[in-house]
Amino acid sequence: MIATKSFDISDTVVPSYLKTPFYEGGVFLYGSNATTPKGYNIKLWNSGVRFRLARLVQALAASFNANPNFEGIGFTETALGEAIGIPLTLTQMENYFINLATVNKRTREAFPSTMSFQFSNYPRWALVSLIPSLLSMGGGLGCPDVFLDEKGLITPPSDTASAGVYLYYPQLTGQMPLVVQVEGGNYENTRHDGTGIVPTINDLLTFARDQLQVNYIFWTRIPLYSEKVLNELNLPPQTANPEGGLKSGCPTNFKSCIN
Repeated sequence: MIATKSFDISDTVVPSYLKTPFYEGGVFLYGSNATTPKGYNIKLWNSGVRFRLARLVQALAASFNANPNFEGIGFTETALGEAIGIPLTLTQMENYFINLATVNKRTREAFPSTMSFQFSNYPRWALVSLIPSLLSMGGGLGCPDVFLDEKGLITPPSDTASAGVYLYYPQLTGQMPLVVQVEGGNYENTRHDGTGIVPTINDLLTFARDQLQVNYIFWTRIPLYSEKVLNELNLPPQTANPEGGLKSGCPTNFKSCIN
């Protein structure tokens, strides 16, 4: 996972040379309600930042694309966060996602034998063009959370709103690699704000496997839940096949395994 966004203001997500005027400082500070600092996100609307990120991917590919134990490579969530100080302009946001699609395309080119994915959640309007781009380039769709009852992720499309990312999954099964991650908060509640219920490990697995129809589940290792996850994965329904019951067919857009 290439982290392009931090969730702690003490974390550094770019090298020092990007924190210069040519790269517009490289990152912007974001937070809750644009007032409380939460972390940093990269200024991917800047063409220089896009270029350096693509070169990083190419350098990684030179070492790892042919490695049989290197299963996949991906990028952190699409959610920008609310910029603190000067709000992001519409042009900056649009260019951010244009460049994000370009970086994913360069990743596919650099890693032709390796699954690649983009964690996608918000803004929903950006997913309307980003997800088809990922499909056409042979990329994978991911989501950084398994929230069974999160309105923003399950919202159907309407005249005034774009669909939540979970609505894309069943439509794209068999067409592109589908990935999801069980984060710490997902073990605790079915909603981000904590107003849902506490799911079981089987609830999380069943939702990801049967409703989202994923090829991969990343289980974040949390000491309180790790043993429960391992116990669930060692039950007969999961051990009956090497894929643990997940979709194992080669997606049609992933030409490496088709050829």
